[in-house]
Amino acid sequence: MNTINFKVGFIMLTATICTFISCSGDDSHGISASITDFTQEVLQGDSASVSITINGGKPPYAFRYSYFNGETTIVKNIIDIPEQSFTFKTLPSKDVSYVAHAVASYGLVGGASGRADIKVSPVKYTFSESIPASKTAFMQRSKNELSYSELLQLRSSNNNNDRTVFFEFDISQFNEVKDKSRYNLMFWLVQSHSVGLNIPSTMTVKAVLGELDENMTWDSQPAVLDLTSLFTQDFLTAATTDQIKFEGNINPIIYEAIQNNVDKITFVVRELDNGGLYYIGSDTYSDETQRPMIDMYYREKV
Repeated sequence: MNTINFKVGFIMLTATICTFISCSGDDSHGISASITDFTQEVLQGDSASVSITINGGKPPYAFRYSYFNGETTIVKNIIDIPEQSFTFKTLPSKDVSYVAHAVASYGLVGGASGRADIKVSPVKYTFSESIPASKTAFMQRSKNELSYSELLQLRSSNNNNDRTVFFEFDISQFNEVKDKSRYNLMFWLVQSHSVGLNIPSTMTVKAVLGELDENMTWDSQPAVLDLTSLFTQDFLTAATTDQIKFEGNINPIIYEAIQNNVDKITFVVRELDNGGLYYIGSDTYSDETQRPMIDMYYREKV
């Protein structure tokens, strides 16, 4: 595309949008639009679609609509619409009505009509099943290789004593994986060293698609930018025998695995720099209820 023509076109569209934003829905200058179709009902957490048809003008178009959020009226503008038939998605949290107001093209501003009344049905999550970790390990920086034991050692002290914990899960172990279910990871701190007692700390959980690399070194761990952050949990141990359950939602990495048709997920667990030494129950820990696991909850309409 010619750079000069592109800049001129952009300036013209910008001027039209400025007019469009202040226009009245009753204006009509050779262009109009209407809401022609929409999703009538969705479950809470699902997106809804609204389709519009534009008559007159040439793309790109801009479309203006509004909705009431329970406290005030919110006005939205969609720009750079490429065709006369267009569908946009929204994520309503409760029953809502989207009302069309106006449409614009280069040098043209006109009215828009129609409304989309969308019902949002509440949902509940019911426990379905759990799967255990397929593999667990930890790595101490000074040893530079994975270690496997009943107790997984965890420490962050910014030196060669640092230790990171890893869980591998195979989600194909679930009887049925659904992308609208809720998935929670659980694991337990089962013992602590006296170092770090009574010092507040935070557990962080991140993950990456793929199996645990058994040839991993400290420097070949998954890069921070490649990890998906999932949840954090503050904690404090007052005695070496304290046991603490850690649990958090891991939907983002599960959904990513489903979309990419990947079964194995590696979770990376770290403690944030309080210098304490902690022991996490592994996949062979004597108390099966304190081994790492993922719980799945099916979503159902209330």
